[in-house]
Amino acid sequence: MRYTKKFPSSFFFAVFMLLSGLANAQASLTWDKATLEKANSAKDVTYMNAEEKRVVFYTNLVRLNPQLFLKTYVIPYVDSAKMRHDKYVTSLIKDLEKAKASDAFAPMNDLYGEAKNHAGDMGKSGNIGHNTSKGENFQKRIVTLKKTYTVVFENCQYGYDKALDVVMDLLIDEGITDYGHRKALLNSSLQYVGVSFQKHKKFKWNCVMVMGGEKI
Repeated sequence: MRYTKKFPSSFFFAVFMLLSGLANAQASLTWDKATLEKANSAKDVTYMNAEEKRVVFYTNLVRLNPQLFLKTYVIPYVDSAKMRHDKYVTSLIKDLEKAKASDAFAPMNDLYGEAKNHAGDMGKSGNIGHNTSKGENFQKRIVTLKKTYTVVFENCQYGYDKALDVVMDLLIDEGITDYGHRKALLNSSLQYVGVSFQKHKKFKWNCVMVMGGEKI
């Protein structure tokens, strides 16, 4: 879960547009076609919008080749936003330098449904976290999903409506002592994902990612 926002949305929109041009241009020169195709696993789903699919795409890139993602996305993003190389950024760089590649996430409708429901609930109530607005905890929320998946994780991010900002924020994971969101994105035992952006009463937007392990 992330909700800290350091910069105004207009600044990040400008940074995102700049980074999108720089990073995507660089990526087109360095990422091979087969890897880009694998990363774009959500391209044909009809239940996600374009930005939700981009979250899957960027997450898959970092899973498929952490070192190349570091060079083509993380470093340009951090440098262009003039972020300090604090312990969170430094630890991300170190983690990606040594991370092993894992399979791309496959999108799943049931995971998307849970992500959409929770993002919608948080958005309308103005709450944050993994409990529902009625106080139901995460484990109760995912009882049905646990009948299908061996394990279910969730990342919640608040404040951004652009995929690259969301993925970078979860990877940097500022303020999270165990880097739990970063670890979830890189967790090779997780294979499936659903992503939903919904408007948020307090933070304007929230993005929820629900990730599942091997199917039972």
